[in-house]
Amino acid sequence: MAKVSGKDGAANYNDQDIKITDWELDIEEDAVDTTDSGNSGWATTEAKGISRWSGRFTGKYDDGDTVPAAGDSATLKLSMTDSTYFSGTAVITRRGIRVNIPGSDFILQEFEFTGSGACEET
Repeated sequence: MAKVSGKDGAANYNDQDIKITDWELDIEEDAVDTTDSGNSGWATTEAKGISRWSGRFTGKYDDGDTVPAAGDSATLKLSMTDSTYFSGTAVITRRGIRVNIPGSDFILQEFEFTGSGACEET
């Protein structure tokens, strides 16, 4: 299996490319404790089919860009390469702005999201 560089990473929200510096995606599956008296002292757990996904992406602030607002819901596509990506409907749950007062760095904006429905990996 070949290692993959993050240089082709990208984010697209509502068919609009978002200029980013990084993104994170977490996919979780609910687990249920199935331990009973027959387990001989060891706990057992099973996945029960309720999945969820969430994450964030960060980019440099550009006052000419149109960006998602908190509460927006649309298709999100997070790319690792030109042909490998994750996509699904996502709700923007937070938009944050980070300003470095001494001015030695660009203003950053961070978006957090929660998936609504399935997250497909292509």
